[in-house]
Amino acid sequence: MSQSNKPSLILSAAALCLLAGCSSINFDVFSSDPVELGDSNTALASLPQPTSEPYVLRGEIQQIADYIALVPCDTDNPIALYLDENTKQTFTGEPSEPVYAELSGYMTEANSGQQSRYAFAVTGVNVRSNNLKQCRIDTMKLTAAGHEPYWYARVSDDYLVLRHSESFDRREKIDLSAIADRQQSYQTQDYSLSVNKASCKDSVSNAKFGWTATLVLGDEEFSGCAAMPNNDIDSEWVGRYQGEIEENKDTLTTEMTLYPDHRVVTRYIRKYQPATEETGIWQAMKDGKVKVIVMKSRAAPFDSKRVFRREGDLLVADTEELNGQPLPLAGGGLQLRLVNQSLINL
Repeated sequence: MSQSNKPSLILSAAALCLLAGCSSINFDVFSSDPVELGDSNTALASLPQPTSEPYVLRGEIQQIADYIALVPCDTDNPIALYLDENTKQTFTGEPSEPVYAELSGYMTEANSGQQSRYAFAVTGVNVRSNNLKQCRIDTMKLTAAGHEPYWYARVSDDYLVLRHSESFDRREKIDLSAIADRQQSYQTQDYSLSVNKASCKDSVSNAKFGWTATLVLGDEEFSGCAAMPNNDIDSEWVGRYQGEIEENKDTLTTEMTLYPDHRVVTRYIRKYQPATEETGIWQAMKDGKVKVIVMKSRAAPFDSKRVFRREGDLLVADTEELNGQPLPLAGGGLQLRLVNQSLINL
């Protein structure tokens, strides 16, 4: 976003950064260029241990020469990807076709020498498809499907719903379930579903998934693929937060919305000026805080990172990093109060 509508303390920080040599930054929209892959296994191994749990980012894969990036749904800013060699092969070979992907992983600092300060370290592939319309579909539950004959199953609360080519939808209460990092199983009175973390290709759509599925119905066993939920609707952080400060006889309103798909949109509103906004990614930290990252673009010519802690219904950030330089936020920090946690109205 334009820095002119941020608090004056951020303006001062930007000025200091420019004086320190930040004016040499490439302000092109691709200034957060995808990371060159090289030896991807080495790149992943050299990353610091994650401070957040993996989550799903989804959007369009873009490949430019040796670079691979993800453009999240509802944004136009590419995010650099760190991929191991096996995952890299999932997205190469068809550079002319649009590719939709759901990737699990976490945002991390890019290796020194890279143009982008932040990258998304991919720990797994949930879905890979040529159907970009899947950006419009939120999958809240575990789903699985197969062919010859066709079958479809989904976990819905305490029930396992099954659609089979020879019957109507069946819905039975789950009697027994087991959930681990690489395997899940669900048992009802008449059928069971088990999924395992492994590469799987749908025989009809050619879509690729990160999980295999096995359905047992009576004496018959059916194979297919499975996908995990792509939205974290139960996150305690999801919601809209707002705060105001008085500045030079004017009021600056900061409105930050954390969406279930881990997008974050921050709007800056002044009384007599058009509102401006910046988009980025948020991730929950293992220490009970939430990190908001905005990567460089024409709208936001600086990498920025804020770490918020929760104080009642407030999110409070004491500092902001601009291009890696930590800077204090005056006046007790940036304080944003929860004003809406309804997913319908976000």
